[in-house]
Amino acid sequence: MEEVRISIKLSNQQPVKITYVKETYKEQLENPLRSLKVMTNSRCAAACTSTKECRSYNFRKIDDDKYNAVCELNGPSTSPPTPTTDEVIYFLKAVKPGPPGTPVVSLQGNTANVTWIPPQDDGGVRITDYKIEMRSSNLYSWIQVNTNEYIPDNGYLIRNLTEGVVYEVRVLAENEIGIGEPSQPSPIFSFSKPGPPGTPVVSLQGKTANVTWTPPQDDGGVKVTNYIIEMRSSILYTWVQLNTNEYIPGNSYLVEDLTKGVDYEVRVLAENWVGIGEPSQPSAILTYVWPIVEKIHLLNSPIYDLTVTRLGHIVATFGGSTVKIFDSAFQQIKDLNVIFNFVTQTSEGELAFTAGGNRIDVYTENGTLLRYITITSPVTSLAGIATLSTGEYVVFDMPTKAVYIVDPSTGNSNAIFQSGMFSDGFNYITVDNNDLIVVSDSPGNFIKVINTGGEEVLSYGEYGQGEGQLFGPSGVSTDSNGFIVVGDYFNNRVQLLTPNATFDSLLLTAADGMNGPNAVYVSQAGQLLVADDMGDLFIVTY
Repeated sequence: MEEVRISIKLSNQQPVKITYVKETYKEQLENPLRSLKVMTNSRCAAACTSTKECRSYNFRKIDDDKYNAVCELNGPSTSPPTPTTDEVIYFLKAVKPGPPGTPVVSLQGNTANVTWIPPQDDGGVRITDYKIEMRSSNLYSWIQVNTNEYIPDNGYLIRNLTEGVVYEVRVLAENEIGIGEPSQPSPIFSFSKPGPPGTPVVSLQGKTANVTWTPPQDDGGVKVTNYIIEMRSSILYTWVQLNTNEYIPGNSYLVEDLTKGVDYEVRVLAENWVGIGEPSQPSAILTYVWPIVEKIHLLNSPIYDLTVTRLGHIVATFGGSTVKIFDSAFQQIKDLNVIFNFVTQTSEGELAFTAGGNRIDVYTENGTLLRYITITSPVTSLAGIATLSTGEYVVFDMPTKAVYIVDPSTGNSNAIFQSGMFSDGFNYITVDNNDLIVVSDSPGNFIKVINTGGEEVLSYGEYGQGEGQLFGPSGVSTDSNGFIVVGDYFNNRVQLLTPNATFDSLLLTAADGMNGPNAVYVSQAGQLLVADDMGDLFIVTY
């Protein structure tokens, strides 16, 4: 098969100032009688050159959108055309571009950032400019925005929009032939102050209220950047802003230092670039009252640690006595006949105990021994134990003064602490809903919150008897809202701390009969259980 190369010149009869461009697609030649096709506007070439002699053409008009004609090369008059299967490139007349993609608009204050995709059909030549047109609810005619500005790219900023006016935008592409058809209009857009947020939901922990709300259904067309928290009370029935010097980009806020017996309401206002919107509906009335305390005597022995099983049974460890399980009526139902110091419950409901060595003893929630886990060196004397959401154990080893994460299947341990972070003591440990680890350092008179990488997140306490002070902190637990409860052993009290590890209130004191609190545990039901050196159990609703 021979290859025929041919070039065709446009005749002088072609219209002047007409641009012809090479198309991106090709066509396989079909048979010897149509061995080469070249498309022009209305007439074919006046002359041709080829490696083979070429003398004649046939003309055939195609009545399509672009009114092209097809020139068919017949080849030499004395012989049929040379067969070929080569791909042949079409040549077409350039036209105006098609419509761009529908514009996408994002608002930034009173400025609209408009973007679009180029037209699928550029008309055969490069697009040199875009025209941006806008119409509004004030004037419903399309007005060009960029009358004196070229836009070679696919984005444009429309500035100085008017609050409350509804706009839409469309885009037209331009090449050297002319301006094409417009795009579809963008979705309508406007901007204004945001609407009211959802009615706040308030939960009380001690004298602190945790306020949450949903964002406004209407953000005014621009991003909400801040929320204003207002509160009124039965003492002063006017709305007072609480966060005068504090931005709140999220949907929650802690109201602290409530007064006993006073009724409060809270409402929230959203703010965007335009301004502050209308307030939400007020929250339900809330009143801070003293915690409700119930006291039950379990055993004439110090209670070191406790947990509550999924069955509602209380599992308690004792100083100088064996582990016992009590039902929800606080009646003993089982004695494990083994002495342990600390206990935790896994997500599967298993009970894990430590007793000062390098071993974790695992039982069912009914008190049946399942297995032992021997922790690898350098762990030698365990104190507190807790469980991560991953199923791994977190333990405190007294000689190395370190927190370790333990693989329950192998016993392999990984120390996570910085040198000098903790003291060598009978230290308790717990894990919150975000897998942050809380350690009460009894000799150091502080608690620390660290992440699983060993980095300190929060710290609270120093020696003393006042707010922000501890004397021998013992048991520690967290509730569903992130509040921290810590036993203050030698001060005979239990402190409630905010999620930011600041003092909130005292939940129990010596006036409640508290004497050396050890075990502290917040149940799934939200009740606080505290046990002391006298074998007494305190059930606190706060």
